[in-house]
Amino acid sequence: MQTSTTDDFNAKAKPPQTMDAEDYRMLLEKLLATGKGYGKTERVVAYELSDIILGTEKMVKKKLVESEERVEVEKLYLVMDIKQWPNAYVRRLGMREIGSLYMARMAGEQQINAHDFKAPGLWTSKKKAFEGDYTATDELDENGNHAFIYKPNHDAFRLCMKVTHDMTIPVKWGTYMIGKGGMLAVRQEHVESLAAALEDIRSGKTTAEKALFTTDREGKRVTEFDVYGMDPGFLESNYKPVKLAPETEAVSEHFAERQPKLTMRTLRLKSSSVTSGVK
Repeated sequence: MQTSTTDDFNAKAKPPQTMDAEDYRMLLEKLLATGKGYGKTERVVAYELSDIILGTEKMVKKKLVESEERVEVEKLYLVMDIKQWPNAYVRRLGMREIGSLYMARMAGEQQINAHDFKAPGLWTSKKKAFEGDYTATDELDENGNHAFIYKPNHDAFRLCMKVTHDMTIPVKWGTYMIGKGGMLAVRQEHVESLAAALEDIRSGKTTAEKALFTTDREGKRVTEFDVYGMDPGFLESNYKPVKLAPETEAVSEHFAERQPKLTMRTLRLKSSSVTSGVK
């Protein structure tokens, strides 16, 4: 299929330049004023994948010496939907089957590209992301054993705002380009401290540069607060709308009440799809 000249140009176009401190401040104020709550809403069962530990034995000077070898596994959680996996017996059978079929494939007993296991309500999550979104519970299963059930972490609920233009934002690790239709997000637990910094800028106590940026260990300019971007479609596939804490709602209402009128600067930012992309 042929691509149009416009498609070719867009594919080769450079990403928007990283917004300056003042544009970034305005973007953050809009996030607090218009953002909506999203987060994980359902309890899940999850098993942290651990390294494979092999015990070995060898003769050293006619003496049997035992040693241990560790095979590193990617830091993931295997997550199960409780509705699809309602009891511990079924879940344990599933875990054993996954392990058995995985090793069988390694030994050539099934096609190398075949599924090790296929079932609904089963996925993986990176360790850091999962432990941010969920909190472990002390719930027991029907046999009185630890059930490995996790509940959504309300502190990890996010205030999110859809991005209407491609934009490159500064972040805690450098810069990140969010495509049109993606999301700008901040965790609920950071909202009040971010709001306080924005208030200090408005009152003249400090500048956007000093309040919103810092220097990392390598001497690189990075953001003070963990406001980050999500690619288009990611939020819809991973999170659901949630009600945020009253304190967060109060911050949003406060910033919404004083959203700036359409000055020449905001009009320029609204119409630009090349600079900061702020609506």
